[in-house]
Amino acid sequence: MLYRIIYSSRATHFLNDDELRALCETSTQRNLRDGITGLFLYDGVRFLQAIEGARPVVENLMERIVRNPNHSDIVDIFNGEIDRREFPHWSMEEPPRYGEDLEQFVEQVKADVSLVADTHMRAQFIGFARLASKRRNP
Repeated sequence: MLYRIIYSSRATHFLNDDELRALCETSTQRNLRDGITGLFLYDGVRFLQAIEGARPVVENLMERIVRNPNHSDIVDIFNGEIDRREFPHWSMEEPPRYGEDLEQFVEQVKADVSLVADTHMRAQFIGFARLASKRRNP
């Protein structure tokens, strides 16, 4: 049985490039080992992540995520069984960077979700990127 959790949270501090890279490298190794796929975004203030895999593995990962001091205010967006993976080849490589080129961030997220069949999920991730862009350029 496949399972997916989508959540958002607020960063407790700004993660610099080295911190973000270390987080992604450690997570990639674990996710490959555990058969976890999904998508992870960080905009300098918030996180948005979809994780998918076997239910006990996804729930165990979510328990670790909840205890991680890098974020707070976790909001559960989706939590349930799924028929198929939307991100079958993703294991948590470095996320799209929210930097000076905000339009590039939005375009990268659009490309990352272009094959996602679930239109609600696709809109959630694109909306996250657009809100990050608007917050920076009101």
